[in-house]
Amino acid sequence: MNTAKEHIDFLVIGGGIAGVSAAYHLAEHGSVTVLEMEKLCGHHSTGRSAAIFSEHHGPKIICDLALASKSFFEKPYEGFTESPFLSERGLIFTGDNTQKESLENMLASSREGDGSLTKIAPEKIKELVPIINTDAISYGVYYKGAREIDVHAVHQGWIKGLKKRGGNIQTSQDLQSATFSDGLWHVKTRKDKFTARYIINASGAWADVIADRCGIQKIGLVPKKRTVITVPIEQSYDDYHWPMVVFSDNKLYFKSENGAIMASPMDETIVDPMDAWADDMDMAVTADLVEKRTTLSVSRLTNYWAGLRSFVFDDVPVVGPAPENENFIWLAGQGGYGIKTCDSLGRITAALTLGKDLPQDIQDLGITKQDLGAARCFQK
Repeated sequence: MNTAKEHIDFLVIGGGIAGVSAAYHLAEHGSVTVLEMEKLCGHHSTGRSAAIFSEHHGPKIICDLALASKSFFEKPYEGFTESPFLSERGLIFTGDNTQKESLENMLASSREGDGSLTKIAPEKIKELVPIINTDAISYGVYYKGAREIDVHAVHQGWIKGLKKRGGNIQTSQDLQSATFSDGLWHVKTRKDKFTARYIINASGAWADVIADRCGIQKIGLVPKKRTVITVPIEQSYDDYHWPMVVFSDNKLYFKSENGAIMASPMDETIVDPMDAWADDMDMAVTADLVEKRTTLSVSRLTNYWAGLRSFVFDDVPVVGPAPENENFIWLAGQGGYGIKTCDSLGRITAALTLGKDLPQDIQDLGITKQDLGAARCFQK
């Protein structure tokens, strides 16, 4: 049990990829303990991600934050991993004639420093992804440089790095209440008590719940459930490592996985924070979309699950001190992009916790503290 005489500098709530990446960067500046409510870290969103590294997918600020994390993924910190975090995948954005404007805008938005985007015809998409139904598409935008992220390896890398820096992770520790007095947080879980200078709220879909238990104003976080199914590919192909395919109407994405495809209808069902599960109707909708947009016939599923993605009103992450208490730090609202932005958001969290400016590479991308700060959620 932690005592007031031995307070922690940084108490991080949440052992997903957001929490442990921030904890790693903070551990360079003081003592860190991560509290995870589940028995294992990464049980929720981190463990249910279909993460692809691309600087072209998501709102502009997400693309910028991914670009700022790129060097980490390409060259991880010392001791993080013995194998690469990234592997070749590729990414194709496509759709029918109604999505032409969206695809053209994507082509026009490519910036220096990003991987190049190229226009690709339906027959070429068919060469790269043999199961695509060319009747369902007009043309596509191909990003050959998109890569698969080994999410488990990245998450474990942060954990190893954190422990090497002296950080501590405690599981089955659900924060119940916290009060702030004399410059310190006094925290109670179901099992223990902790005293800390700072609370870093990286609790994913539960971030507003944690804020409320700490007496901090909520940011209006909205958890949204997303469904995923895996469907076997009955035919034999030489290479299942096709590019991931994302339909620009935001109704389907899929990628190959060991003789199957993993597919999602990109649903965003608003739910309370929960251990998400796949609904029968959502799975049926996904299977129907797969049959219409590929040449596959879905007779059975090999797996299915659901995960939560959390958003605030403008779909921009909330990072930095709470307006009413600079010792309560937000790290929330990543909107499903927390994997590919983990290093940049971890570095930003550490800087803002310590009262420093944003890292220079983040500033160079035009991102400001105000862009990420919680105050904007109360001024909308």
